[in-house]
This record gives sequence, structure tokens and C-alpha cells, in this order.
Amino acid sequence: RIGRLLSTVAVSPSQLGMGIDEDTAVLIAPDGTFEVIGRGVVTVLDGSQMVTSAPIARRGQPLLASGVILHTLPRAARYDLKNRVLVSTGIDPSAAR
Repeated sequence: RIGRLLSTVAVSPSQLGMGIDEDTAVLIAPDGTFEVIGRGVVTVLDGSQMVTSAPIARRGQPLLASGVILHTLPRAARYDLKNRVLVSTGIDPSAAR
């Protein structure tokens, strides 16, 4: 699924690509941040720094995609859609011990 998401982002690198696992959702706050809820992860692909062959690639031709920023965000992680940055991991540091 990430390959298909990557292909979509390569065609429009200014857009964020988001894949949301089954039994997972995002709660979007008025400030443009979202929090992940549920059992899976939300995959975010940011192509704003991407170099890609998508504009000139022919159907069936291998795609060049470099410089894509990948985020896999589990429950309680927070992401800023406007600034395209991770706000909080949602990980309790004491639980990592």
C-alpha cells in the first residue's frame, strides 16, 4: 500500500499522502494538528522535498522518488498538518524502560 501512496504523492508532491490503517482514525483539531486513535498507525508521506520522475514517467516505467519524508504514527502521536512536523510521539518515556 505504501507504494501506491508514494506514486500518488509523486504526482502531486505538494500534497500530503495519508494512509490510515483499519481500526484507526485521526482526530483533527481546529489548529490543524491531528491525533491518532485506534489500534493501527497512520502513515504520512510528505513529498515537499521530493525529487521524482512522475511528471515524465510513462505507464509501467519504474518511478524515481527520492527525498520523501515518511512518518508512521501510532496511537496518541500528534502531527501538525500545516507545518508538516511531528508534534508529539505519544510515547510515555517511563514505559520504555
